[in-house]
Amino acid sequence: MVLKKIGVLSAAKVSGVLYAVIGLIAGVFFSVFSLFIPAQESSELIFKLMFGVGGIIFLPILYGVMGVIAGVIGAAMYNLIASTIGGLELELEA
Repeated sequence: MVLKKIGVLSAAKVSGVLYAVIGLIAGVFFSVFSLFIPAQESSELIFKLMFGVGGIIFLPILYGVMGVIAGVIGAAMYNLIASTIGGLELELEA
């Protein structure tokens, strides 16, 4: 059995969700890390809060968007290369 084509939008959705989950995990680490940053002034406290909350909100969105872009590019490149030299050979068992 040969895999000749990957659905570009399907790959983009899966990749986007996968990367968003990875971004959420990274955001949790950033948020926890921000708890250990000492803040002596109010401006540093605002930075600390933005760093912690921003990690949980911003990183999953950023990673998700980058995952969608990577999924589209990766699937399109695979389809182009597979149409030229052949697809991946798969051995499946029922």
